[in-house]
Amino acid sequence: MNESDKAARCWPVTVLLVEDDLELAAALRHALVEHGCLVHLAQDGSEALEALGRMRPDVIVMDAVMAGMDGMETLQAVKSDWRHRGIPVIVTSGSGEYREWALRAGADVFLLKPAGGETLFRTVMECIGAAAWAA
Repeated sequence: MNESDKAARCWPVTVLLVEDDLELAAALRHALVEHGCLVHLAQDGSEALEALGRMRPDVIVMDAVMAGMDGMETLQAVKSDWRHRGIPVIVTSGSGEYREWALRAGADVFLLKPAGGETLFRTVMECIGAAAWAA
């Protein structure tokens, strides 16, 4: 399979962005949309789980620390539900202290904030590539 076949197989990418900082969420959403991604926004873990009941994103990008149901609880819920287990999850945080826990709990990638839009997009594409091409 050549590179254009791989890209066509996974485009457009649907991202569930779970972030309670609305300014940051808007900036990350804008960056992903600029690259052609479809982005659905949830402001906390409860909203993310509700969204997962209605859709199946290609990847989830989730803040580790949020009010209400935080990213760690949400990650556990996502990974324990057989319907969502195959969805790659990128966990983000302004503190590296969550890295080991997130990866151990099943996150595919941990990104330290502030990760720019280009870094996030590349990471999303790497996750999609691993999920789509390994199948």
